[in-house]
Amino acid sequence: MTNLWWRDSNWASRGRDLRRATSAPFVYRPQVLADVRAGGLYLLLGPRRVGKSVEIKRAVETLMSRGVTPRHIFHAACDGWRDGNLHSLIKSIDAL
Repeated sequence: MTNLWWRDSNWASRGRDLRRATSAPFVYRPQVLADVRAGGLYLLLGPRRVGKSVEIKRAVETLMSRGVTPRHIFHAACDGWRDGNLHSLIKSIDAL
């Protein structure tokens, strides 16, 4: 499950990605998701190993620090999905 914040309030401190980013000998914060707002649908595309997951988790932390209910934040890795899969995902999210 990729939405660990739904069941564990300490998910960020237990996660490998954010721990590694915090302990890196350099600081890199591209902030490509700095303007994420609750109620939106965002796609973050890019090659492997460039920091997409770290930035998503940082955005989740930011939203939660602003008071957004954890169950209102949803993440799905869509690698290899087809158009129909994405349509089903959006319908499922709307149903929630």
